[in-house]
Amino acid sequence: MKRFRESEGHATSKRQKNSYETTLSSQHVDHYTVACFCAIHEELAAARDMLDEFHQCPPNVPTDDPNHYTLGSIKGYGIIITSLPEDGYGACNASLVAANMKRSFPRIRVNLIVGIGGGVPNKADIRLGDIVVGTRVMQYDFGKTVEDGKSERTAIPRTYDHLIGTTLTSLRSKHDRNPTRVPSILQQKLGKYPDTLRTDVPDLKVSQTGGQDTQHTVEIHYGAIASGNQVIKHGVARDKLAEELDVICFEMEAAGLMGYLPCLPTRGICDYSHSHKTNEWQRYAALNAAAYTREFIEELRVTREQVALVSNPQAQQSTLQERRKQLLDLLRFDHIDYRRLTIKKHHSKTRQWFLTHPDYKRWLDPAGLKENNGFIWMNGKPGTGKSTIMKFAYLEMKRSTRQAGEDAVTASFFFNARGEYLERSTIGMYRSLLLQLFEGYRDLQVVLDDPEVIPSSQKDCPSLVALKDIFWNAVCAPGHRGFTCFVDALDECDKQQVRDMVDYFEDLTEHSTDQNIPFRICFSSRHYPYIVPRYGIRVILEDQSGHSKDLENYIKSRLHILDSALIEELQLTLLSKAAGVFMWVVLVVDIVNKEYQRGGQALRRRIAEIPGDLSELFRDILTRDTDNMDQLLICIRWILFAEWPLQPVEFHLATERMKSFVIGSSKGLAEVTKSKTPTVQFIHESVRDFLIKDKGLHQAWPELESGWQSAAHEDLKQCCDLYLNYSSVVEFSSNLIAEPKPISRSKHRAEVSEKYPFLEYASRHILDHSNAAVERVPQD
Repeated sequence: MKRFRESEGHATSKRQKNSYETTLSSQHVDHYTVACFCAIHEELAAARDMLDEFHQCPPNVPTDDPNHYTLGSIKGYGIIITSLPEDGYGACNASLVAANMKRSFPRIRVNLIVGIGGGVPNKADIRLGDIVVGTRVMQYDFGKTVEDGKSERTAIPRTYDHLIGTTLTSLRSKHDRNPTRVPSILQQKLGKYPDTLRTDVPDLKVSQTGGQDTQHTVEIHYGAIASGNQVIKHGVARDKLAEELDVICFEMEAAGLMGYLPCLPTRGICDYSHSHKTNEWQRYAALNAAAYTREFIEELRVTREQVALVSNPQAQQSTLQERRKQLLDLLRFDHIDYRRLTIKKHHSKTRQWFLTHPDYKRWLDPAGLKENNGFIWMNGKPGTGKSTIMKFAYLEMKRSTRQAGEDAVTASFFFNARGEYLERSTIGMYRSLLLQLFEGYRDLQVVLDDPEVIPSSQKDCPSLVALKDIFWNAVCAPGHRGFTCFVDALDECDKQQVRDMVDYFEDLTEHSTDQNIPFRICFSSRHYPYIVPRYGIRVILEDQSGHSKDLENYIKSRLHILDSALIEELQLTLLSKAAGVFMWVVLVVDIVNKEYQRGGQALRRRIAEIPGDLSELFRDILTRDTDNMDQLLICIRWILFAEWPLQPVEFHLATERMKSFVIGSSKGLAEVTKSKTPTVQFIHESVRDFLIKDKGLHQAWPELESGWQSAAHEDLKQCCDLYLNYSSVVEFSSNLIAEPKPISRSKHRAEVSEKYPFLEYASRHILDHSNAAVERVPQD
């Protein structure tokens, strides 16, 4: 069906088109830089009356945009006017209209709300027909129920952006010397239609005290506006809210719009939000607000680029695509998915239970979205296997949606405490999730075009605040398409960053659920005593029967013992001592197999000696024998304090040992990752916690002094220094410098990496280790 866009005429005013109006052919969507939002038909009619000319709807407005637009211009500015559905006023409908408009008209620079509102007569001398300009908007019906059933408002004040603020200051300064042009604008636009300008309606405020004033001059009041989803028609309730929030006007759309984009609300006062509320003043009040809005638009100072007609849409689109590609490239960073790729694949007989778990199914059930806001959080002890489950669930969801042909995107981020800053920070998480979302839904890249979020002059990656705004806008963009995120290992990120992130996602999931947007988030972490989610589903991993069955299956399949009765006995013992910790089971099964291969006579005694706590198990592994302790210490130091995770060949040269040394001399606490670029790391982050937080290093090496970290860096510095002074390395470097022909950087790097793989690390980080060592160890 062909979509309709109003291009001329005025259905509600029942009159012919004004002689000063002209209808032009359609312009490109990028021509329109100012948007006006209206709620009811009287407001829309008044806003249309202010246009100098009308335009036909551009052909490149998306066909799935349900909004109705009136397009035109005022003093050369491309103006777009849109309204809410009939009887569909309120914050939720307003935000949906704004989202569709923003998608269809990406160059909108200024957003204005034009219409009517209810005044607060006791706050100022506000008369019917006066204009209230909202310098701040408070949502009065947004909050939570606290103790004793009391309501606590949690909404934050909303305000306009910098351009609107400076324009408002300029216009107010003019009004300090000269009266507003609202009457003259109305006379100019509607002088031929005197019925439209009638003001012979009793002033309801004054009539309450017995008087009447129909000659009142329109006044402009600047102050806070209260916005909510319910009509205020009670004087006592009005006054109580007005006093509490310090507002002078009530309305129903600004909170929804300003939660999505910064706006300036302008309201003509048509009643006093009490039981005598009528519609008689709506038309006149709406016209006054519209006239003020025109006066404001004429005061705007927007750049030529933002106002000029687009003469070459194809070139403009090409530039836009290049800019988006540039921004997407800025979101990328090295090792963006390194942690996920290095998580070992789950055992073939484990993890399947999670997909059929009632809580997981409830999280995915669309009918339960309102109940849990699409929020689930899996908690577990260190080493229980949370990351393995998260990787399994993420890959299974991607596979199932792809096979089903669903229009949905699944993204993931796995925090990595052992990685570089972006791998263990929320700014890296937002960058990764955004990149996956934009690559999955390419049309959502339009949110990158907003100059309010990312200025066109910006050449580096957006800030954390901007990334959060972009993520919110992208998730809440119209279309109601599915987006699911798996975020693992929150405990490997800074605590304050995690608090802020959890608050952000709770607000986002609450908002997206209200808008019927199928956005879901799955977190996993160790038990957090200081973060308590407001809502959502909690899954305690070690308490799940399916998890216990996984441990049982792993023990059965990995114990290399032929005696079935002995296996049953050992299985019960190991499950009891494991307390749900998968890492403990993996390590102990290996110990049991080795002990059984030696003869197994003392097997039961050895199992009884194994501590049940994971940290104590690490201590037992380190201290049970004292073989190769020097090798073990240098191995641990390199893994703990290397400036980046070393590749096996670098590690071999740094320690003068082969790959087998990594596993052998670390006593099984380190491993070589199975990734495209393998590196050496601890088998689990809990090993690092044991060595440092639980003082495992000092228990294994009591001779370590308080400045052991500085001493460790001194040893690593000496390793780098020795390597750099090898005769072959010195000779190679000298020949490279003396090379008469210029050599490309890439060729240079490839040659160096091949011949001397540890040279780059040693040359780049010898000073880092030296600086870290200087605190305790004197430098020669």
